[in-house]
Amino acid sequence: QALSDLVDQVREAEIRFSGLQEARRQRDAALQRRQDYMNRIGQTEIDLQSAQAEVARMQQNLAEYRAVAAHQEEIEQGYQSLQQARQQDREYSDRLREQSALRERASQLREAVAAARSELLSRQAALAQRQTHLQQNVTDAADNAALKAKQAEVDALVARDEELNTLRERQTQGREEQARIESEGNSVHTEIERIKADIKHIKSTSDAVCPLCGQPLSEEHRSQLLVSLEAKQVEGEAQRQELLQTLEGVKTEITQMQREMRSIEGELRKLQPLQDHLTKMKVRADLASTSYTELETVLADLAAMDSTLASEEYARAEQSELLELQATLTQVGYDDTAHQAVQQS
Repeated sequence: QALSDLVDQVREAEIRFSGLQEARRQRDAALQRRQDYMNRIGQTEIDLQSAQAEVARMQQNLAEYRAVAAHQEEIEQGYQSLQQARQQDREYSDRLREQSALRERASQLREAVAAARSELLSRQAALAQRQTHLQQNVTDAADNAALKAKQAEVDALVARDEELNTLRERQTQGREEQARIESEGNSVHTEIERIKADIKHIKSTSDAVCPLCGQPLSEEHRSQLLVSLEAKQVEGEAQRQELLQTLEGVKTEITQMQREMRSIEGELRKLQPLQDHLTKMKVRADLASTSYTELETVLADLAAMDSTLASEEYARAEQSELLELQATLTQVGYDDTAHQAVQQS
């Protein structure tokens, strides 16, 4: 308000100063006219009265001009002070504009630095999350002993499966052997029955002709023939008994194999689930191996990220420019209080 009043006073002084100069010119002109009036004073009374009135008016104006002239130095000093204040105001305004531009740029740089840090923190969080996931993968498959034990179980059952196949082959062979023995036993039994029939036939006949071959048959020959047939019968019975014992052994072995096969088949019901579980364990083990390799890289990246954040080694260009701007702001030296004082003076 004081500055506005001062400006008004200066403007009023300028107007008065201009009026003073105009008054001087008018005064000079009035003096000239006065001289003219004096020369023509004798012309008429009316002219004289008019001239006197004009002189009086001009004298009044002259007095006013002289009063203004008396304050000329004060007005000039005020005007000079105003000019100085205006110059200072312009300088402060220029500094303010420069400072505002610098601060705006500094704000942009700080935002860029903050964005760079935020991006690093985001990447750090993602790496930490990945680290947790990878460590879990490694931990899940860390029990190598369990994997080996499970593999041993599967291997044992696979061996039992091979044993089952072997037993099946042996069973087939046993059944074939059983069929062969039974067939041979039947043949021996048939032969024994034939010999029995021959012996009975020979004993029941008294003919001198052999009922078997049609040759003459003496009592001596009959006796020899009966001894031979009875010997063959005994031999056949012994062979048949041996075959029966062998057959019983084959049947017993087949029965044992069947019991063993049923036992193995019961065990093998676990094989597929165990193989599936083992496959999953191997997948986890492979994943753990891959995860461990990746985990080393992630840990190295995290360490580098921590170092970068701790040392603030990011957005270097922006941080360097920001330091320069802060130094420049100090050099600008804008003083808001002083500026306001200038504006109010």
